[in-house]
Amino acid sequence: MERKIEVVKLGSIVTVYDLKEEEEASYKIVEVLTTGRDGEISMDCPFAKALLGKFAGVREVETPDGKNKVKILNVDNSCVENNERIKQQAETLRKIIEKTEREKQIEEEKKQQAKNLSGYYLTHPCQGGGCSGK
Repeated sequence: MERKIEVVKLGSIVTVYDLKEEEEASYKIVEVLTTGRDGEISMDCPFAKALLGKFAGVREVETPDGKNKVKILNVDNSCVENNERIKQQAETLRKIIEKTEREKQIEEEKKQQAKNLSGYYLTHPCQGGGCSGK
């Protein structure tokens, strides 16, 4: 069975081992840090920037203390893949809704045209076919 190599990207949960501090920690890389939840780091911070695009192994990264070596133990992109699938499903639904709304709009326009024509024929002096065209 072929093992998929996971690359760190936005939404990844990355487990790293700090070789200097001898500590393991997991972080979720988020677009904007709005909630301040533990374990989330903004993609704008130097540490996250250093992790983005990397895969498991020993890497030199920028930390608040300066350059440091960490070992990327695991990259979990299951949340990213679920988000991508949800985005695709939402886009498909959006297209279906737009098509349905456009079809309703066309149907309403046809009804209005038919109503306008029926009103024209009811009020036109030549109704009934007796008009000589003059």
